[in-house]
Amino acid sequence: MLWVGFTASAHETKLKDPVRVVSSRMDVFYFKLDKKFVGADLEIYSQDGVKILSQKIVRRKVLVDFYYENKGRYVIHLQKGEVVKEFDFIKAEACPEVEKPAQLITIKQGI
Repeated sequence: MLWVGFTASAHETKLKDPVRVVSSRMDVFYFKLDKKFVGADLEIYSQDGVKILSQKIVRRKVLVDFYYENKGRYVIHLQKGEVVKEFDFIKAEACPEVEKPAQLITIKQGI
């Protein structure tokens, strides 16, 4: 009986985290939001602290593709109301493409 109480309590704690990182491999940072966190503001900062992208999140599943961006450290900042989540993303290798699009970071929602 006591075990059920601990399990339920652990499950509640896990559900309260508004962002779950699904993958951060290669050049992609993929995460899923709790329903209550949809509508959050997403900002991406370079390693120098310069904001390079800002977007409103309207879907629960979000993929951030850094393929065309330069190698380095990036900070992914999510905020809705008083709740703030930040994640570091390290892009280890430079993009092999010579021609790059105007927007170097691509965000796809609802994937």
